[in-house]
Amino acid sequence: WSKCKMMVIGYRPNANFLEAQNVIKKHTQFNASDVKQIVEHIREGKGVKLPDDFVLREDLEDLNFLVE
Repeated sequence: WSKCKMMVIGYRPNANFLEAQNVIKKHTQFNASDVKQIVEHIREGKGVKLPDDFVLREDLEDLNFLVE
């Protein structure tokens, strides 16, 4: 199962949280409220598991998020 998930483990100082909400919403089945909570967890420094999606991973990395 570990291959089915990717982990967002943090972010760099100039991470774009608003755009992260948009890309997570676009690439997952989460509703707006869940996406907002997910991004808030990341902002608080908590690791978050997301479906392993290549484009989502690339987008988040481009927005300065750290993905495992």
